[in-house]
Amino acid sequence: MLTPQSSASIPAPAIVGRDREQAALDGWLDRMLGGRGGLVLVSGEAGIGKTTLVDDFRQRAEAREVFAATGYCYDLTATVPYSVWLDFRRAMRAGSGWPDWPVAEVDEPSGVQHASRHAWFDQIIGYLDNRATTSPLLLILEDLHWADQASLDLLRVVARQIATMRVTIVATYRSDEVSQRHPLFRLLPALVQESRAERLVVNRLDRDGVNAFVRARCGPIDADLDRLVSYLYEHTEGNPLFLEEVLLTLLDEGVVSRSIDGWHVGELDRIVIPPLVQQFIQTRLDTLSYATHRALEIAAVIGQVVPYQIWRAVQDADDERNLTPMIREAIGAHFIQQSESGENLTFSNALVRSALYDRLLLPERLVWHRKVAEAYLAGDPLDPDVIATHFLMAQDDRAIPWLIKAGDRAQRNYALRMAADRFQSALRLMGQPATPNRDHGWLLYRTARLLRFADPEQGADILDQAAREAVIVKDRVLEAYSIADRGMLRCFSGDIRRGLLDIETGIEKLRELAEAHERFDRDVRQWILDAPSDNDSPAVDEPDVNNQIGLVMPRLGAHVGWLAKSGRFAESCRFGERYLDEIQGSSYPELTVVTIAGINAGLGTAYAHLSEPQLAQQALARAREDVTDALVGQFAVTELVDVQLRFAADDLLPRRRLGDQAEAAWERAGEALPAGVPARCAIASLLVLEGDWEEARRLARIEVARGFRMNRPHARVLLAQLAAWLGEDTTALRRIHELLPDGASTEPGDCDMPAALKMQHLAIELSLTRHDLVEAKTWLKAHERWLEWSGATTYRPSAMLLRARYHALDGRLDQALTCAKDALALAEHPRQPLVLLAIHRLLGALLTATSDHEGAKQHLTEALRLADACAAVYERSLTQVARARLASATHDDDAAMTWLADARETLARLGAEPALTDADELAESIAERSGVRQCEHPPPAFVTYPAGLTAREVEILRLVAAGLSNRAIADALDLSIRTVERHISNIYIKIDAHNRVDATAFAIRSNLD
Repeated sequence: MLTPQSSASIPAPAIVGRDREQAALDGWLDRMLGGRGGLVLVSGEAGIGKTTLVDDFRQRAEAREVFAATGYCYDLTATVPYSVWLDFRRAMRAGSGWPDWPVAEVDEPSGVQHASRHAWFDQIIGYLDNRATTSPLLLILEDLHWADQASLDLLRVVARQIATMRVTIVATYRSDEVSQRHPLFRLLPALVQESRAERLVVNRLDRDGVNAFVRARCGPIDADLDRLVSYLYEHTEGNPLFLEEVLLTLLDEGVVSRSIDGWHVGELDRIVIPPLVQQFIQTRLDTLSYATHRALEIAAVIGQVVPYQIWRAVQDADDERNLTPMIREAIGAHFIQQSESGENLTFSNALVRSALYDRLLLPERLVWHRKVAEAYLAGDPLDPDVIATHFLMAQDDRAIPWLIKAGDRAQRNYALRMAADRFQSALRLMGQPATPNRDHGWLLYRTARLLRFADPEQGADILDQAAREAVIVKDRVLEAYSIADRGMLRCFSGDIRRGLLDIETGIEKLRELAEAHERFDRDVRQWILDAPSDNDSPAVDEPDVNNQIGLVMPRLGAHVGWLAKSGRFAESCRFGERYLDEIQGSSYPELTVVTIAGINAGLGTAYAHLSEPQLAQQALARAREDVTDALVGQFAVTELVDVQLRFAADDLLPRRRLGDQAEAAWERAGEALPAGVPARCAIASLLVLEGDWEEARRLARIEVARGFRMNRPHARVLLAQLAAWLGEDTTALRRIHELLPDGASTEPGDCDMPAALKMQHLAIELSLTRHDLVEAKTWLKAHERWLEWSGATTYRPSAMLLRARYHALDGRLDQALTCAKDALALAEHPRQPLVLLAIHRLLGALLTATSDHEGAKQHLTEALRLADACAAVYERSLTQVARARLASATHDDDAAMTWLADARETLARLGAEPALTDADELAESIAERSGVRQCEHPPPAFVTYPAGLTAREVEILRLVAAGLSNRAIADALDLSIRTVERHISNIYIKIDAHNRVDATAFAIRSNLD
């Protein structure tokens, strides 16, 4: 269970994102230690981290035996002349054995006459020079923009004289406070010219800097934290003060929290302004005139970007003279900035705009939003999103048609979540009509369709309402589509049996409409045919009612796919092949692409489970033709899991290429993927097989929490499998019961069949591991019953393997050997390398137990060969343990300990506690019997890489170390640039690198270059 994480328990982050500034200051430190001093002017807006930067510099200087002192300037209402130099005097007086500050008059500055001030300044310079002979001096002047004129005068004189001394002065000031009328504004050029001062501008953190900030506070970035980084970067724009305060507020409010499973980030649907930041912004706003303050509040209603003409229209300014002075004052105070074109102005920070907006009372907001919308209506071109948003914020019914237009545009651009949001807003404004009408019913339908992935339960409820309204208005087309699509959404929600019934009912109703030669009403055609679609609704041209497939086509892919998902594989093939024949004569190319893709994807799943890998591969390859990136990635994942890893796991190049293709497609898909789900989820199964369990587990958890509903069962299988291998039986069983709520008694047909069969397999393994033969037999019977019901011949070899293990545990070795040999024959046709690996390992163990040592060796040798060919890290270690048992049985204890040494090292790295315990017990038994010690330097049996790097990451790291750019790496490996960037980001996290120089150094140290 997630619990709020107190901000007090989170360590403050180290300084991040300031490599350039730190390097510049370190250069001045080296210069000072070499006998030369100078002035460094550190500038930046308020909260940008100037103090943090110079404090860090002070600590590094003191570590090199530099004496450092800090003087503070305060607001002029509280500052006395020479106040900053008084701080230096007190700091130096505190040093034991040091001479006192040279003059007393500095305590009574008003009594110092101008005629004697130069002499006094000279005395101070002499004192600093003399003091620096003992140790270098670092003087830090904080907030120079608040310094009194006398302190500035002294700084100007001192700065000119310290170039030949071991004295460095670092002065900070707020650039957004230094207007043209400020004394410091006129002094800065003189300081630079006379003393050759260096101006070090501290800018806002870029996204990488914000990422580093969150990493320093929260640890490695996962998808949830990556979403938080995006939010913080967007709303604080890299200002470290705002960044720190917003993050602490999110922590304190429980929006960001941590549990044993890692960090969790809740809904980030609003701008959070912490009290400290709000107070800081308000203090600055209070320096503005009333008119400018009021004008900025209106600008805040308009948006972050403020078009000048809109601002002027809403402000009721008759001419530029009324608004221009206010804009000039706001720009001078750094609240807004002008675009290069001069047509727009932009708030300097999103939090500034939010603070201004929050000061407006609700009635004021309603009025101003209405005026802004009307101002946009009078302009050209008309932006439906902007007009709709302002009318909506004004609670004005005129928002409805504009919301629908905005939704149309979003849907055309495949921004499906945004389109659904626009339509839902329009429906809320409409309310429930007193008399149902077609427009309202079709808008319900379109909204539900857009929610089919994000919130299928809500979508199904909306379609239920649409179907009822369709009956009332006698719109049989809307009724048929609503019922069919309600079925799809019920399937997405896990109610597959009822969902398929709805799909079949809807298809039948649509066929009846075509057979009855009913034509579409003109208004209905406008909604279905002319309205923008997501390429999965009826054709743009009016369907020929004699062509039945024209009406039903959009639902055929779903029918075939969900038949396959539910385990009705033979029906899926029968209907899919029939539908493809029907579509060949169709005249609707717009629908044909998506529909054929859906049918082929369903056929691919069905063929794979009916032991037809070639047909499955061909169907899934056809499914990826001319469809969106989200579907390309989805179908590539299906082929990777159901075909490649099942039937060709030992063909490494195609499987890795397929994984890269899936990941790259999901990278390109962007918003089409659920929010916060990384494209790397596509290769989670590969990561499990190749031994990157930690990353695979992280990705599977994200998939379960936020991924596509159709992908979650597979992710649950991965989590259950990893939990079992890690010794977390309770977690594994919980995951099994999430998919099979009634355990072994769960009936087939209402859940994801491929995932359920794998869960049953795992449940049998857990029972056998616990030596619970009764439970194992119950699950075995359930598994075999499901195989019989579904006709899933692909799983028969592994089912027979489990039956062999059951007999072996029951002491019936003859029956176990018979079943294992039958399983071996089944797994050869078609060939399943990973299943063959497990069968050969079991045969090796069984023959070891029956003293057929030569036969055992042959099977275990083949199992090891398959493990290497499949790059199956865990399976290889299990086989090495079995090989050690054989060596022990033949009294070759040295060989046994060598096999165990490599296996135990890998199992320890993976955290595979049950298998590691088994290996440890075998090693202990051998040692007790013979006194043979474990080989200190076992021969490398499988390639592993430092820091948990995968083979692909090592390949990319080598190219980085060779000096190749991201583009060059992408071209060399046939990957997208975004995929390369993602790999490099993961590499940096694993090896704790911040840039390419660090990564190259790591590669050299690790002999990976």
